Amino acid sequence: MDYVHSKPVSLRARMAETGLFFMKINKRLKGFLENNAIKRPARIPGSLKKNCKLEIQEQAGRKVWIVSPHNAKDSEWNILYLHGGAYVFNITYFHWKWIEQLCLETGARIIVPDYPLAPEYDCKAVFGFLDGMYADIMQGMKGKWIFMGDSAGGGMSLGLAMHFRDQNRPQPRHIILLSPWMDVNMDHPAITALETKDKMLDRASIKEAGKWYANDWDTSHHLVSPIFGTFEDLGSISLFIGGHDLLYPDCQKYHGMMKKQGIPINYFYYPELFHVWMAATFIPESRDVLQQIKDILNQ
Repeated sequence: MDYVHSKPVSLRARMAETGLFFMKINKRLKGFLENNAIKRPARIPGSLKKNCKLEIQEQAGRKVWIVSPHNAKDSEWNILYLHGGAYVFNITYFHWKWIEQLCLETGARIIVPDYPLAPEYDCKAVFGFLDGMYADIMQGMKGKWIFMGDSAGGGMSLGLAMHFRDQNRPQPRHIILLSPWMDVNMDHPAITALETKDKMLDRASIKEAGKWYANDWDTSHHLVSPIFGTFEDLGSISLFIGGHDLLYPDCQKYHGMMKKQGIPINYFYYPELFHVWMAATFIPESRDVLQQIKDILNQ
């Protein structure tokens, strides 16, 4: 299914993008990387603790948060949520608010790992951590599985599904990708035209972060850049992307590859929206994505 959001961009979304412009996030990204900033997870909002049940487990000395509805003894769905942050930055307040709404709207149990971050750790370490979490935590949970992530976490979610397939492990029912980072090489020619539109990402900075994450693996390895993998025998894939996002050209390329290979994909395109707008839960378009996800799960 192909979906193009045809409603005018909401005032709140335009204000959010303007706020990103004045905050100069993309201009400051290089400094954040050089200073190895944002390594601690953001404090969990009080509203999440109030509205959802929160459990904390550990895997290899790192936290794994489990967020679930108060009134659900056994959730039908389990969502493994992998947060974005260029593989370098930790989970933010906006991620937590999105996870809170995702839990309340879908009734799902959401597993949020504090996975290892680059440059101290690389892709091999991250997938080793996730393998251990699968063995120690995920296998014991009843219900159907979804792999979901935003930005770098979206790329990691698709890579993890490929990894599970190659290891002959069960596939998730759905793989939901939110502004996913499909190719850390960032060499698609159409990216150049978007560099003035994207108020959050800086091409050179995130390309460097991708190299840190790959370390001694090729940046075109499918667990680093999943666009170079094979897409057969995976769970049902849904991808949400905005037209003001540096990652849009590679998402569009991936969509075309899937169509050419005859592999079904739900592709949701929001022409004038920015990188990971889904986590801006105060804008109507974020609510629209929540409804689309609910519809996917109810199919």
